[in-house]
Amino acid sequence: MQQLYDQFAKDGSITGWLTFEESDNDISRFNTLLSVLFHQIADDINVGNFKQTTQMSGRSAIENLLQSLAITTKPISLFLDEFQMVTDTISLSLITTLIERCPPNVTFYIGTRAIPDFTRGRFLIGGRVKLVDAEQLSFSTEEVEEFLRLVGLDISSIEANSFREQTGGWPAVLQLLQLALKGGRVDRGTLSAWISGSESELADYLADNAMQGLSPEKIEFLLMTSLLPRLSAPLCSAITGVENSQEILEDLVSKGLFVRVVDTQKKWFKYHSLFAEYLKAEFNKVYAIQKQKLHFKAANWFYSQGMMNDAFLQAIEAEDFEMAADILAEWSPKLICNARLQTIDHWCSLLPREVISERAILCWSLAWARLFFLHRESAQEPLNWLITRIASSDEYQEMQVSTNILKCCYAFVNNERELFSMMLPQLQIETKDMPDYQVFGMSALGNLSAIYHLRAKNFVIANEHANLALSLSEKGNAAFSGAYAVALMSIALMQSGELDLALKKLKAGLHSKEIRIQGSLSTAPLSATYGQAQYEAGNFVEAESQLRDTIDTISKTLPTEWLIAAYISLARSSEFNDKESNDAMEILVNAEKLAFDRKDDRLVGALRREHIRRALIKGNLHEAKLLADSMSLTKNERGSLHCYHFTEGCDDEVICRVRLNIYTGSANLALKELEYEIGLADECEWLRRKIKLLILKSMAYDALQDLSKAREQMLLAIDLAAPRNFMATFIEEGSVCISLIEGISRQILSACSRRFIERVLEGASIYEIKDNSLAAYSTLIELPTKRELEILTLVVEGASNTEIADRLFVTANTVKFHMKNLYSKLAVNNRVKLITTAIHLGLV
Repeated sequence: MQQLYDQFAKDGSITGWLTFEESDNDISRFNTLLSVLFHQIADDINVGNFKQTTQMSGRSAIENLLQSLAITTKPISLFLDEFQMVTDTISLSLITTLIERCPPNVTFYIGTRAIPDFTRGRFLIGGRVKLVDAEQLSFSTEEVEEFLRLVGLDISSIEANSFREQTGGWPAVLQLLQLALKGGRVDRGTLSAWISGSESELADYLADNAMQGLSPEKIEFLLMTSLLPRLSAPLCSAITGVENSQEILEDLVSKGLFVRVVDTQKKWFKYHSLFAEYLKAEFNKVYAIQKQKLHFKAANWFYSQGMMNDAFLQAIEAEDFEMAADILAEWSPKLICNARLQTIDHWCSLLPREVISERAILCWSLAWARLFFLHRESAQEPLNWLITRIASSDEYQEMQVSTNILKCCYAFVNNERELFSMMLPQLQIETKDMPDYQVFGMSALGNLSAIYHLRAKNFVIANEHANLALSLSEKGNAAFSGAYAVALMSIALMQSGELDLALKKLKAGLHSKEIRIQGSLSTAPLSATYGQAQYEAGNFVEAESQLRDTIDTISKTLPTEWLIAAYISLARSSEFNDKESNDAMEILVNAEKLAFDRKDDRLVGALRREHIRRALIKGNLHEAKLLADSMSLTKNERGSLHCYHFTEGCDDEVICRVRLNIYTGSANLALKELEYEIGLADECEWLRRKIKLLILKSMAYDALQDLSKAREQMLLAIDLAAPRNFMATFIEEGSVCISLIEGISRQILSACSRRFIERVLEGASIYEIKDNSLAAYSTLIELPTKRELEILTLVVEGASNTEIADRLFVTANTVKFHMKNLYSKLAVNNRVKLITTAIHLGLV
């Protein structure tokens, strides 16, 4: 890979290189690395436009890379080394997305000791991936024989084959042989002795011979620095006391002694793994007693440079757990602010429990990390340590408020609703100057207060508290709590009817400098809320694309409120985008598994209500009743809690029961309950919920065959929804609702309401409506784009969405987006009609 990279760079090709480490499994760090790769190639691709776009839009690492790669048709080679270190499923998903969406002029060279899953399946079958395994990389007998002759050893084919069997044809061992030949330590007569030895003995012997050509000072330098995962001249000087470390490192590189440069500035170097193993073995023979001392020196050097990750790991290697814990304790509040939850959890797993429990700030950080990475049971342990530490000494009294905030958040995440409602009013938000970890806590408290008021239906106050939380997050450089603040502000706006403004805030939040890395834990609440808002606005393709790209992160990190919104919005969007697909059911099944794994009764209930809705609009009344009976939904009871869960505002138990009564012959009972609920919605100006209630009231009158009142209520719902762009709430009620809207479309309406109805009917084309009111849409108003015609041609040829995506090097979501446009432009609602109409119009 290094030779390929050097050759491509020499030829002037566009190249980029990343070497992964274990710590890169933290998704935030992983995406930062992708940004580094992005900047490596930036200067070679249209510098002006590219850099300006990056600065202004703040797009995610993946989107920035894809945008930059699409600018040029020049060959681009991207190298990802030590890829086996990446095991996090979210990170692997991002890489898969990147490879899937890259144009054909981009080639990835991935060095790994374990074959990634994405190299199998359709990528391999379709020729997108070529595997080069160890056997193919090794020298054949003929190549071994040719190599040895080129370096001056004339041997037989039998000897060459024996040599290959002993070495496995490993080029690294042959390179060691070449070094030994240069030093005159190998000749024809001694080759047979090496062949008869084991591979490890051969490697040691050759390395020993190669080392004999070096001065004692360089040998000592090599051994003393062999413990370091990477080398720089200042670091090596700090370890060895040698002042000319840069000169030595460059000399070793020039001699080909298994030292390679890992950055373009030639500041960082790394030993080849085979050579490093040999050096470490030699170090242990001579300097073993100094091992901990050297790691301690390295830890201090990394700490002095602010490289906390390396400093911590070197302290661990030195077995100085006190030092390691002190480093992590200092570093951990910043990690929490930046949502580096995986890093904290993993690093703490390397420390003895008693060392963690002695440091209150480390207990605080670990409790936050585990709580929001959904290790809820294990989060209780560091929280208990923290409580004990505060009680044991006045020294930690300043952390009492922060601890109470953490306990309140724990109650929220664990759905302990009564405890949360009791604790929250006792906490006061402060804005005075304070340490960053306290600012983070106050920002979190602002978010918790916003949640409290959302549940109490005080949307204006909720918005104010979320805004205060955002201000505090900016003050404390806490992108993590800032993302939640923007999400909560947007939810408050949606509930009060300001959907367009919510979308604007969410889009700005996702593109902000502070929260710019797609897939990071910071963006999860924004992504979930943005997907829901896009769904509410009827932008089903955009909603599905956003949620599919981030659902793994959402499912691993977010509390129940956001999980319900994300999974149901994703399932419905998927169904509305492609009625013939089973994706929606698969999404719900995955969500149910997650709910059972997490023992999340609220998520289970929300998903069951979704199954009831789906059964009712499809006419499966028996199935809907069975599901309702299992939940006791037929009983007209209200919970004891005086709050609503804000993401269930249009799909709670009341709504589900009303819908069930309408379809099963109890419309009068539904109307009685609706009158009460509409009064509550009016009282707190909950416009989003009122729209849904009016739609159901219309459907209830329709069930009672009172068409006049049914249309009257539907008009009220449309008048509320049209200026606020709430489309999905109509479409998700199925053909009954759409038929009522079609009847209204013939009446005299305002321009705003008429345009809104047209959009709803267009979006509802997935339903079979036995009425000719859609005839106005049968004319081709706008010609398909060039890309849409390409897709249309493949559709006519019988290609599936996935096959089209593979052939055009785009994602399946992009294909769905264009398919939706084609359905709209050709006024059809399925593939058969699309093909027939396209042929009739001569488009293909």
